Amino acid sequence: MGWKILLPQEIMDEGEQLLVDAGHTLIRGRGFETEDVLADMKEHRPDAMIVRITPITREVIEANPNLKVVVRHGAGFDALDVKACHDNGVQTLYAPVANSTSVAETAMLLMLECSRNVIELRKIWVQDYYKAKLKTRKTTVNGKTVGIIGCGNIGSRLAVRALGMEMNVLAYDPYKKADEFPEGVEVVRDLDRIFKESDYVSLHVSLASILLSAGIVVEILIFHPGRWDLFAMCVLYAFFAIYRHRANIGRLLSGTESKIGQKVNVNK
Repeated sequence: MGWKILLPQEIMDEGEQLLVDAGHTLIRGRGFETEDVLADMKEHRPDAMIVRITPITREVIEANPNLKVVVRHGAGFDALDVKACHDNGVQTLYAPVANSTSVAETAMLLMLECSRNVIELRKIWVQDYYKAKLKTRKTTVNGKTVGIIGCGNIGSRLAVRALGMEMNVLAYDPYKKADEFPEGVEVVRDLDRIFKESDYVSLHVSLASILLSAGIVVEILIFHPGRWDLFAMCVLYAFFAIYRHRANIGRLLSGTESKIGQKVNVNK
């Protein structure tokens, strides 16, 4: 017998079809805010739910005694109250590599944007081709060094792509053995080396992402005065990073966020 599965946000058509073919009934949520999911829980009483970025609180979990499984689309349980699930006998699952390639390619894209000064070129290319071609500073990523902090699913994929672009790759991850890093990567155990020797730094840990986002905005103001286009882009990125990790921030403020290196037992 199939289950009722709540989708607060849409997933790919292929994923939906796979669930329907398996005999399950899909419930399209009225919205992806927490209060929307709470209302859907009370009305539809689904057996399972696939979550993307919606914060799922204890109130949501306890509103539906029929709930059996919550699946997080992506890595980790940033938006999910795992303890509430444990307390109510709800299994928690996630898909650690679902977005890894997309995020790694986006990181590569941003490095290329910086190296080729794409935002500046886009503004002046048509009006002043000569300035765009010969007077606008550009460089290549070839031969440059990227420092990667956190070499898990995303960091490892970024490392492989950077090596393919003939970059030097330094990688720092204190919880990973040297032989578990991608071939061609220089494993670094001293975090200071990353910042001293890298032309680009890419962080793939939640709290570091928040701090780096804010730090980049300050750095642009100090070291690149007048680059308001770059400043605006970094401010938008910072707001996105903070919004994306708002559940982490809430747990940090309440003292319930997992410590560095602490693993969550999803089977409890």
